[in-house]
Amino acid sequence: MCGIFAYYNWNVPRERRAILQLLVKGLRRLEYRGYDSAGLSVDGDENVPAATLNAVSNNTSPSKLQSVRKSVVIKEQGKIDHLEAKINETFTENPDTFDAEVLVGTHCGIAHTRWATHGPPAPRNSHPQTSDSINNEFVVVHNGIITNHRELRAFLTKQGFQFESDTDTEVVPKLAKYLFSRIQGKRMLFRELVVEVMRHLDGAFALIFKSVHYPNELVACKRGSPLILGVGETSSNDDGERDEKRPRLDSSLRSAEYYLSSDAAAVVEHTKRVIVLEEGDIVHLRDGKHGVYHTKRSSNSNDHATLLKRLESGANSPASESTADGNHASAMPLEVVREAQVLRMEVEQIMKGEYDHFMLKEIFEQPDSLLNSMRGRIELSASSVFSHVPTEEIADGTGGPGKKTTPKQVRFNVPSFPRGLDKPRIVLGGLSEHLNTMNRSRRLMFVGCGTSFHAAVAARGFIEEMAEIPVDLQLASDLMDRQCPIFREDTCIFLSQSGETADTLQALRYAKARGALCVGVTNTVGSAIARETDCGVYIHCGAEIGVASTKAYTSQIVVLTMIALAMAANKNDKAARSEEVINALVSLPEIVRKALQLDKHIQSLAKELYEEQSLLVFGRGYNYSTSLEAALKVKELAYMHSEGINAGEMKHGPLALIDSNLPVIVVCTKTDAVYPKMVSVIEQLRARQARLIVLCTEDDEELISQKDKFASLIIVPSSVDILQPVVNIVPLQLLSYHLTVLREFDVDQPRNLAKSVTVTE
Repeated sequence: MCGIFAYYNWNVPRERRAILQLLVKGLRRLEYRGYDSAGLSVDGDENVPAATLNAVSNNTSPSKLQSVRKSVVIKEQGKIDHLEAKINETFTENPDTFDAEVLVGTHCGIAHTRWATHGPPAPRNSHPQTSDSINNEFVVVHNGIITNHRELRAFLTKQGFQFESDTDTEVVPKLAKYLFSRIQGKRMLFRELVVEVMRHLDGAFALIFKSVHYPNELVACKRGSPLILGVGETSSNDDGERDEKRPRLDSSLRSAEYYLSSDAAAVVEHTKRVIVLEEGDIVHLRDGKHGVYHTKRSSNSNDHATLLKRLESGANSPASESTADGNHASAMPLEVVREAQVLRMEVEQIMKGEYDHFMLKEIFEQPDSLLNSMRGRIELSASSVFSHVPTEEIADGTGGPGKKTTPKQVRFNVPSFPRGLDKPRIVLGGLSEHLNTMNRSRRLMFVGCGTSFHAAVAARGFIEEMAEIPVDLQLASDLMDRQCPIFREDTCIFLSQSGETADTLQALRYAKARGALCVGVTNTVGSAIARETDCGVYIHCGAEIGVASTKAYTSQIVVLTMIALAMAANKNDKAARSEEVINALVSLPEIVRKALQLDKHIQSLAKELYEEQSLLVFGRGYNYSTSLEAALKVKELAYMHSEGINAGEMKHGPLALIDSNLPVIVVCTKTDAVYPKMVSVIEQLRARQARLIVLCTEDDEELISQKDKFASLIIVPSSVDILQPVVNIVPLQLLSYHLTVLREFDVDQPRNLAKSVTVTE
């Protein structure tokens, strides 16, 4: 939810204005995560009083003490534009203490977008939060929730601290200041102090610390919330070689730039080398270098209460007890090696380009995202035929006027998948060693939230058909509420676009503790779900910036379809069905491309509906998921009440809502086995004068011939049954988009919602 971004430059000259612009730009890249206020902290021109710093003479050299700058905190409620205005106002009102043009060679800046959890949106509740209002000795930005903040707040209040916000975060910098005061005169590294703070915190968090007591240093830590370190190019290598292209203040020293962020989208334009931090990791940026350290969380459930009692009694906590030489021993983090990964993301992926909104761009990217989800995973037989392709009319003979036209199969650009096998097959390297275990499972349990859950609903029937194993669908939050029984013989498959969804992660850890095989399906390389599952498959749909998921949903359906095909690879009685679906997969990107041509028609339909207050969507079979997902998109973007209903339940309550005013969308495509039942649903709704919008396939002559009897008809190209939901959702995604634009709401950042839900409810 909240977004974190930090920039560290060492021996690289930057104007303060440029640093501020870089921080603000980083926050803009994180806007899609959802936020209601924003803030940042940089060094100002005012020196911190020497009396404040005397206590750290053993931590900082005297030369540094003479020039330690006070941290300036600027924050504002509302959008990032409001923060920018506040920054400019600060320049204007405080030219002597905040010079925009000053050149700084080494500097640490931190920034944050907040999504309110504790306390309403307000500048006082925005981040960064500080340890004090006088010198801002410790400044912190935070993503997550500190669940024991009330106990810590009560303790710190007794110690004389005054709280200025309603947030859980404020206890963190104040606790840091309190613990720091306990070790005055003793040598403690910044990261060691952060470990002390972490030991007293319960909950999920990613934190970045900045302090006047440790000038030109940043420390970040992670427990349960995403955080990455972007490693910029340096102008001095370990062997002394220097890159003269990079500016430096002192040619005898190395220079470096680092970026900390909750998402790669804010880093990719600066560097593609990133380190994905793992649970319990701590990053220390100091002297132009980075160190990654790891500390394990205590398994003692009473640990926080015990530590608090030790604090109240005035005793040192175990981690901070000093040795005879004055250094601090035991429980300190151990340095670990975390290999840098190269981001596959391109800057263009996080830019809107010619589109007005990210959501529209991502809807139209689906032919490519589907292809990328399949690339390298499908091998075709020499005789593969693509039966589910668009058709067109071509002129016969000379093509002169009055000549008949003859249907002909279109020869579109089919991806160059490998050929030559006796039969087509699916190759999923991430599952290859675990397919036998999956096939021996007593049940397959799919766990997700929101759109990811809907993707599992879409694929459930096909997975049951091909794997011949019962499939259980679970909303992650509900699974944990019920403490659902999970056994060693189960395979649990966890779906999450971000790979960091808190409820899904909690369910994953619950299932893993009970011995189940845990499989991840996510879009984010190196995410928590990718790391903590036993195996998995990336959907590779590319960056998705709009809060409302579109291309991730369709790619998830495709990946789940391929998992079902891989599980059935050795079943002879499934060979024909498998070949049919594999060939349809190859054709799918072009079929979706054709479905996107409905955009103008959908825009016209939206103009007829945008003033309505409610909308029902009926679906059944594979397309029950289509009704759920279409309704979700309308409600989360256009703020219109909408409900996805299984048409088999129509007579058990929903039929009472039907009248001539309420718009009703019915998904009725011939490829689905329940097509006759859906035709019956249409007839029953027509008998009650329903305002019908019917979605059908282009080969449905019966429904197309009755188009005048419907309020509107949406005609989509045809695919195989399991993949028809991928095609059907495209015009309904477009409908939600156009409804939102017409109702003048924010398409990419709907209110109260965030892209990556990293706290549990």
